[in-house]
Amino acid sequence: MKTYLLLVFWTLFALPLTAQLIPDPYLLKEGHQGLDLIYEMKFDAAEAHLAGLARAYPEHPGPPFLRALNRWWQTYISMSTRAYYDFIEGQLDESMSRNEALEEAPGRHKEYVFFQFMAHALEARLFAYRGEWFSAVNAARKLVSPMKASLKYVGTEPEFYMLAGLYHYYVASYHEFYPVIRPFLSFFPDGDKEKGLAEMVQAANTTSIAQVEAGFFLGTIYLDEIGQPGKGLKQTQFLATRYPSNTKFELEYARALVKAGKYAQGEARLQAMRDRYISQPGFGTRNINSLESTTTSHLMIQVYHYLARVRLYGQQDFEGARFFLDQSDHMAKLAAVDESIYLTGNVYLRGLIADEQGEREAARKAYRRVLDMEANETYKTLAKAGLSRPLTLAD
Repeated sequence: MKTYLLLVFWTLFALPLTAQLIPDPYLLKEGHQGLDLIYEMKFDAAEAHLAGLARAYPEHPGPPFLRALNRWWQTYISMSTRAYYDFIEGQLDESMSRNEALEEAPGRHKEYVFFQFMAHALEARLFAYRGEWFSAVNAARKLVSPMKASLKYVGTEPEFYMLAGLYHYYVASYHEFYPVIRPFLSFFPDGDKEKGLAEMVQAANTTSIAQVEAGFFLGTIYLDEIGQPGKGLKQTQFLATRYPSNTKFELEYARALVKAGKYAQGEARLQAMRDRYISQPGFGTRNINSLESTTTSHLMIQVYHYLARVRLYGQQDFEGARFFLDQSDHMAKLAAVDESIYLTGNVYLRGLIADEQGEREAARKAYRRVLDMEANETYKTLAKAGLSRPLTLAD
């Protein structure tokens, strides 16, 4: 539930900048260059570039926010990498401190609202990663004012279409699927899933840097929320093609291929990631984190999970699937990941394999475990069905 709670406030992975939102052309150009370095996962180069920009613009909230975002991306692909937690928090504080001057500045309110929302959103996510849930909820509640203010700017910039879209979709989704957090969501205006999707599509189809973020979230929603892998494939392919060195975008594209039933293409991309991973010293005996590589043990949890899906659904190779499920679980141990939807998925797939092989009691044992683990509604529904009857690959 904690993971789902913070997803409501998880906004962009990078800051979209437009000439209207940021009037200084040099800051705009250099900000774009910094964003490209972040997306290319050249984290140290991005930090050097953005630190210089922060010195050149000592009063603007954008550069420190981007510096926080850069190290957040590095943390995101390797959850056990805690080296930059304090740095990220410090840069967010600096960004919000600088942003105060924009609130009453003539013609700058839109800019103020945007940075205020973004800083508190990333702050909430950071506290969640730390396990500081009271602080995370408090930061999330601070989103109410800038969120309401941002809605009046929808239609003026692609960025605000995206913010409103994410907000409208996720608030409605969590009201629908996770009633336990409805009292908390009462702090926020009502959501609207269809409206939210339409707003994100508008942002994704508008030529601006916002296409990257909108495409990422649309891809995730299409793949994991509403089951439209064809549309997810289009969005994830765009990102993977534009930023081929971004391993998260590469993984999302591979996931989309597998979910769309394009097993051979998906397997090729997943195997390429695996080949890079196993070429690193100590790959099977230690945690490889984002301080040394962008192909991390944490990402490999998902890579191996989807390789198992390829073997199971695409080739009906039960032993091959079990091998990759074991590898996925091993990556979780190396990366110190105790709870993950992919670990739950691994258990479910073992139950499915057992049912396919006529091992009914082993299957039922796996399904019971699924119900005791972190699981989405799909896995819970399947596991409950599996306790009453044998499941097949068609399920």
